[in-house]
Amino acid sequence: MPYSFDDLTHAYETLGVRQGGLVYVTSHLLGVADYEERGSRALIDAHYRALRKCLGEEGTLVVATASTDLCNTDTIFDVNQTLGMESGAFSEYVRTRAGTHRSFHPFVSYTAEGPMAQALTSNTSRYCYGPETPEGRMVEHDALHLSVGLPPKKTCSTVHHVEQIMAVPYRYTKEFIHPVRRNNTVSDEPFYMHVWYRDIELERDSNAKLFTELNKNMTINQAQIGRGIIYSYSMQDFVTYACRAFAADPYVWCKTPPKIRPYQK
Repeated sequence: MPYSFDDLTHAYETLGVRQGGLVYVTSHLLGVADYEERGSRALIDAHYRALRKCLGEEGTLVVATASTDLCNTDTIFDVNQTLGMESGAFSEYVRTRAGTHRSFHPFVSYTAEGPMAQALTSNTSRYCYGPETPEGRMVEHDALHLSVGLPPKKTCSTVHHVEQIMAVPYRYTKEFIHPVRRNNTVSDEPFYMHVWYRDIELERDSNAKLFTELNKNMTINQAQIGRGIIYSYSMQDFVTYACRAFAADPYVWCKTPPKIRPYQK
């Protein structure tokens, strides 16, 4: 059964999107493609308009605009021109809107629109995650994470923020010297990523164990829209309970603890 714009607005309101709020949206719109007006443009526009209606002029919308395909290349990162399609068509739609602000990182960036946009994306760390990154600032302000069309365990970038906070043993900080354009000048600058050791044969479990633990403590709301589902949860709650899960088991993100541990003395 196709859903209408009013259905969509009601769903976002039910999930906690409020006037003046802060929301971080990760999306797979094919999972909620049953909109009454056909076409990808109409679908993207409907979700954007519904979110803006619920947030009002005082609300702030954030999307991921990652470009990890630039990693280990000589492709210049341009904060205004580099595509953010890795995060989906909705994210790219938001990125290209007039008046948005994008954080300056060649691999993991975020684009925000609204009164808090500059505060979230300006003068950020050279790290992807951790303090003074957009993820860190969204957590500080307890943003509402909306996962559109996919369950949160498949869209949760904040788990990597927690991994960095908890200094998981299977990752280390790697420096990348990458060309970027600032004020029409190209220069090579250092940026940092929290990567796992290449030869440890690490297997991920798609956050299955982690969300099994999180579901015992935190609330994840959901709203049916057409044949799909939109989920929401507090980013601050996620970090609180995920930190506890990693404290109890540093390998909770892994399918099994790696047998090869170059970091072991």
